[in-house]
Amino acid sequence: MRPRKVRTGIDLGTGSVKLVRGEGNPALERISHVGLEDWDPRETGSDVVRARGALRRILDRLGLTKSRLGPIAVAVSGEEASLREVVLPSLTDAELRQALPFEAQKHLSVEEMASPIIGFQVLGTAPAAEDGGPRQIRVLLAATARARREFPLEVLAGLGLEPQVIDLEPLAGLNALLATAPSEHTQVGAIALLDLGARWSQLHITQREGKLLTRQIRAAGEEADGVERVPESLQRLTRWTRETFTFYRSKHREEIVRVFVCGGGALVPNICDSLADVLNLPVSILDPLDRLAESARGAEEHKAGGARFVTACGLCRWWDGPNV
Repeated sequence: MRPRKVRTGIDLGTGSVKLVRGEGNPALERISHVGLEDWDPRETGSDVVRARGALRRILDRLGLTKSRLGPIAVAVSGEEASLREVVLPSLTDAELRQALPFEAQKHLSVEEMASPIIGFQVLGTAPAAEDGGPRQIRVLLAATARARREFPLEVLAGLGLEPQVIDLEPLAGLNALLATAPSEHTQVGAIALLDLGARWSQLHITQREGKLLTRQIRAAGEEADGVERVPESLQRLTRWTRETFTFYRSKHREEIVRVFVCGGGALVPNICDSLADVLNLPVSILDPLDRLAESARGAEEHKAGGARFVTACGLCRWWDGPNV
C-alpha cells in the first residue's frame, strides 16, 4: 500500500486566511489540519504583510512547519480572474499558444488588466455540429493580472514557502463542489455554487463534463461584510442570480437542478431557505470538511463554518487526479 500523499491548500482571502492540509492517494481521503485566521486590523503594512501574519499564526497554532505541508496550492482571487469556456477549431497545443492572445482579446476581460497572464486548458472534444462540420474542441481560457498572481507568491515567500500550484479561485471552488456534491445532483443538469464573500459574491455553474460559466457581483456598499450584509442585498443578489441562470439555460440548453452556497455569507441564518423560496430550487450549504475532518487538528474550532473552507479544500484537491 502506497503512503498517502500530503498536500496543503491555502486560501488567501480579502480579510482572512484559510488552510487545509490533507492526505490521499491520489484523491483526498483525510483532512489532518484546518486553520482560519482573520487579518489583524492592528497590524500595519500592506495586504501582503497582514495576510502573511495571519498565515504565520495558523502555522504556529497548528504546529505545521515547511517540511510537513507537502506541496502547496494557492489561488488568485476570483474578482481578479476572467474565465470563459469556448469552442475552437481542433488545434495543437503549440497552435493554441500562438492563437491565445487573439482569443483572449475576444473572450476575456484582459483590457481591464495590467500586464495580464493568460492560460488555457483543453477540456475535450466539442459535440459534433449538426451540419457535419470539422472537428472542434472545448477550451477553458483564463487570465489574471500579473500583480494578483504575484500576491500569493510574496505572502508565502516571507515564510520561506513556495507554492507548487497557483490556481484560480473559481476553479478551486468547483473542484470542491464536484468532489463534495452528491452524485445524484451532478448526473443530470447543471449545479451552481454561490460564493458569498466579504467584498464579492461569485456564481459558478457547471456540469461534470464542463459547460462552465462564472460571474461575480460586488457586495452592496463599500464596507459590506459577507456575513452581516447579505440579507440587505438579497433582492439584488437573487435578481442577478436568476438573470445568470436564464443566460446559462439559453446558452447551454441545460437546467440548473441545485444550488450550493459557501463563503462567510452562507453562515447567515436562514439564507438557504430565503434563496430557495426566490429561486424555486433546492439550496444547501456546501461543507467540504464534512466526514473528512472529524479528527483534524483545528476542526473543532471551525466545526460550524465549513462553508468558509471551500476554496482551501478545492486547492487541497488539486492532486486528486485527471478530473480536477
